[in-house]
Amino acid sequence: MNTDYVAKPIIGGRKFGWLSMLGVSMFFQGCIHIPQTTAFDADLPRTIVDGYPLYTEQYGDRPDVVIVVHGGPGGDSKYLQSLSALSDEYRVVLYDQRGTGLSARESVPASFRDFVDRQIADLDGLVDHFGQGRPVRLIGHSWGGMLVSAYLGRHPEKVSHAVIAEPGILRPEVAPVFVKKLKESQSISAMLGIVPAFVKMIFVASVDGHERTDYVLTAMSGRSEGPPYLCPGDRMPADFSRRSGYAVMKATTMPMMDDPSVFNVDLTDGLNRYNRPLLLLSSECSFIGYDYQEQYHRSYLPAQTEHVKVAQNGHTMFTVRPDAAIALVRGFFRR
Repeated sequence: MNTDYVAKPIIGGRKFGWLSMLGVSMFFQGCIHIPQTTAFDADLPRTIVDGYPLYTEQYGDRPDVVIVVHGGPGGDSKYLQSLSALSDEYRVVLYDQRGTGLSARESVPASFRDFVDRQIADLDGLVDHFGQGRPVRLIGHSWGGMLVSAYLGRHPEKVSHAVIAEPGILRPEVAPVFVKKLKESQSISAMLGIVPAFVKMIFVASVDGHERTDYVLTAMSGRSEGPPYLCPGDRMPADFSRRSGYAVMKATTMPMMDDPSVFNVDLTDGLNRYNRPLLLLSSECSFIGYDYQEQYHRSYLPAQTEHVKVAQNGHTMFTVRPDAAIALVRGFFRR
């Protein structure tokens, strides 16, 4: 047997195999498309705030306005669309925060304080635009609840009713507690579950340069199942997010996970100036649910704050079995 003859085709076959795989990957590169942002899709609804196109959705045409502030940083408003049920009584506005969701991508401030200030300025622009001089109602979930808390401290006169649902951190001294609890809940199996998204990311079409990392983060956001955020047996829907903003998450959450002191803003500053109705919603199952809010946040909220537990539900109380939480909000807004 001529070993040289046998060896050459085998080596050549391997080369051909790798070249074939490379060719296939190049051929299919760009075959996965994710939604474009307001910077590249002129048909997307938007509200211009200080020259920036914030993606916005509006439901209903009643005179009283409800503005919904989503979680993150780096999430989008899709998972809160259930709150459009309030449009029979209110004009409901959902928006994707600057740099995430379907809002245009741009550089993220290096300072966490500057980042918070910019987000609050955007919210204030929306309040002025839709409120037209009248106080609005605000609903903030998770990170959105943190922003609403800060907004109430700066512009208390512009809000008639406010709902904050499970804010993660309201004061710098709570950041180490939050980070510790979150790290303790992480599992290798959950992290391995996003490997397919990493494999597919090279096939994602890129226009603004953020699509591929956004694709992975979007896939991650729809994989949460059970504790620490949800009740046992519950799972976030696969279409939980339309498009996450990786650059925002990388610039804010990731540094804090390594060093909680990065969170250096007291979001309760000035909050005692707000003397109108305030509802704190917390879930039964989330690790930052009712007990966490009572221990770390309740004492820093205004005296008139009502703290209500949403039974048999987790952090995504407006997404997984949302009827109970929405009913609580509706009743609160009618007061």
